[in-house]
Amino acid sequence: VIELHRDLDAVTLQMKEELEFAREKIHKSQLELERFRPKETELMATIAELEEKVSQSSKTMSKFEDQK
Repeated sequence: VIELHRDLDAVTLQMKEELEFAREKIHKSQLELERFRPKETELMATIAELEEKVSQSSKTMSKFEDQK
């Protein structure tokens, strides 16, 4: 019974260590995500601008083709 209790304590300790490690990884990932969020916003704005330019170019090309 004593040996079983020691084994259980060892497993419990290992699980606590793994849980703490997982929490640290999650925290680091959250910090990294926050660091990249402004860049994501900037890139999304750039994509929207480029899509608008492509749309305007397509309209211009259509008008040009219609005039031919």
